[in-house]
Amino acid sequence: MWVQVDFHRVKDYFQIFPEDKAKVSFWKGQDENPRSVVVSPYENVENVCEPDRAADEIICENLSVFCTSPEDTVHLRIAAAGEILLYDTDNTCAEIVSAHFDYSSREADLEADPEAYEAELGETFLYHVSVLDHEEGADSNAWFSFSYGTFE
Repeated sequence: MWVQVDFHRVKDYFQIFPEDKAKVSFWKGQDENPRSVVVSPYENVENVCEPDRAADEIICENLSVFCTSPEDTVHLRIAAAGEILLYDTDNTCAEIVSAHFDYSSREADLEADPEAYEAELGETFLYHVSVLDHEEGADSNAWFSFSYGTFE
């Protein structure tokens, strides 16, 4: 069994101005070369509000990692304007899925109870990355989405 975890979005946590570049890095485990996306709103940006704010939300598609064990860890780092805005390394795959199902039990269902396993196969769930920003005094409002499937 695998669990596909995607960086879904981060909202209302910061502002990206037209001249800024934001880098979203999302990876599994000890990967030395994390998958990253650079967001630069400079081109084709209309002013959203004063003072020339370009965006307060990043949504990514196809920025995924695959867990093959409940102990696998998923890491998220967002950097902009020369500083790290968010850095969270405490997300195990078992923790990410725990609000919706138990990773090990679901994996066991693959053999023991295929109907229970298939009941939510392909369904997409959300996980809130709860990182408290001590400077801002608020949670990060970052989200992962995830679903599970089977190796073929």
